[in-house]
Amino acid sequence: MRNGFTISLMRPAPNVVQVVLGGELDLSSVRLLDASLREVEDDLLEPSNGDGAGRTGILKMVALDLSKLEFIDSAGLTSLVQAQWRVESRGGRVALLGAPERVKRLFSLTGLDHRFHFMDASDLDRAVRTAADAE
Repeated sequence: MRNGFTISLMRPAPNVVQVVLGGELDLSSVRLLDASLREVEDDLLEPSNGDGAGRTGILKMVALDLSKLEFIDSAGLTSLVQAQWRVESRGGRVALLGAPERVKRLFSLTGLDHRFHFMDASDLDRAVRTAADAE
């Protein structure tokens, strides 16, 4: 835990990583998130072939579970946008799970609610099945 920020990684399926974020995602904690996500991406995603069309790797979905997130600032939002771009450019998908209303509101105020796919935490099982079917 760093300045009230926690992160844990789980693999509910071979091609799905669930990243549970808790506490405060801000300027002081984004480096920890970035390092964790880049490690997952490097291990499970094939590199892009250079023409802008990423190849499909082992990882089909990164499910960012925000249900325990109490605060997020612009640095946290930027980190999530960059992670989404990296994952999607390499053939994966990012979903945001269980975002509290105060967190969803920030996404809405910044216009990022249209960029991300929001799901209830209970939808993870369905998302795992969908990702498994895509193999």
